Amino acid sequence: MSPEYIKSFDVWNEKMKLLEKRILPDDFFFLEGEIWWVALGVNIGHEIDGKNDMFERPVVVLKRITDDLLWAIPITSTIKSSVDFQLMKHSGKQQTILVSQIKLISNKRLLRLIFRMKQSEFSLIKESIIDKVSCIKTIPSD
Repeated sequence: MSPEYIKSFDVWNEKMKLLEKRILPDDFFFLEGEIWWVALGVNIGHEIDGKNDMFERPVVVLKRITDDLLWAIPITSTIKSSVDFQLMKHSGKQQTILVSQIKLISNKRLLRLIFRMKQSEFSLIKESIIDKVSCIKTIPSD
């Protein structure tokens, strides 16, 4: 992040208020393996920010928790390689799923569906993500 980059917390706060008031249609739904544009917002430190007027970023719907909540993982067009990242290809372009940035979000943040992965492709990505996060060890209790 460049030193001249100034985060627009006040602008994001106003957008967040609108999202909170948003009433979704009764038939609104999302599925695991879908890629959506999401109002991710302005975040703190090294958390990934959204872009554009609605502070958007594409995400993979990793897990549907309820009709209103999901685990989402942000995507970037910047190709990165390490244990925290998972490569994927869409429309012939490589992209990176930012595994370390997994977030629990409200369905009110979902703006536009981009596409739905083939089940076989999503299964491979999901397995890889599970492998990446399985290295997290629980701290033994006293």
